[in-house]
Amino acid sequence: MNAMLWVRTFLSELHAWQWLGILVARLAVGLLFFLSGRGKLFVPERREQMRQTLLDAHVPFPDFNTVFVSTVEFVFGLFLLVG
Repeated sequence: MNAMLWVRTFLSELHAWQWLGILVARLAVGLLFFLSGRGKLFVPERREQMRQTLLDAHVPFPDFNTVFVSTVEFVFGLFLLVG
């Protein structure tokens, strides 16, 4: 019985720290998108690689979509980081 009480207490205390896991996940995903978008926007070789990938996948308007997708990754990754 004492072990069950300990488990309940532990889980209730753990619940109070769930915000920390959410914060870490948000920062990790935001950083991933931010860095990925930054590389595609500001490094010409990566931008060309992205454009070629879109061409190979037959995505319409590959030049526009290269810049658009990279910008979305960069901006919204930054938004996730900032909060």
